[in-house]
Amino acid sequence: MADMADLAKTTSLCEAEGAEVLPLRVDVSSEEDTLAMARQTHERYGRIDGLLNNAGITPWPGLEAKSVMDVDMDMWNRVFAVNTRGTFLGIRTVYSYMREQGSGTIVNVSSGSTQRISRAPDAINAQSVASKSAITGITRAVARELP
Repeated sequence: MADMADLAKTTSLCEAEGAEVLPLRVDVSSEEDTLAMARQTHERYGRIDGLLNNAGITPWPGLEAKSVMDVDMDMWNRVFAVNTRGTFLGIRTVYSYMREQGSGTIVNVSSGSTQRISRAPDAINAQSVASKSAITGITRAVARELP
């Protein structure tokens, strides 16, 4: 389990249900962090059978829905770093382990917002919709390339 947030409570809940958990503090937009995550997971379990790419920036100061003309470019870059770069790095990081062991599954989570259009100005969040749309593109490209 990897997140930027404190995972103590979630770890306790999972362990109370009998799950074994390796909680790791990871910034998915950091190649160094994702490499360390995969290495530590492989060292602990001897293999990596799956990856769920589900990172995203949820309510965050500056991420409120805004007109396209009002989007802060630093926030745009941060959303793309987490949502899109994070997904790509996750795939690239675990795939070498999966290829070596001959199996594995990667699931990338996007968003239904990429399929909906709203004319309400307060419903526009261009950076989130664009970054989640890019996840669909990454998934298609990787599915063609990787066995």
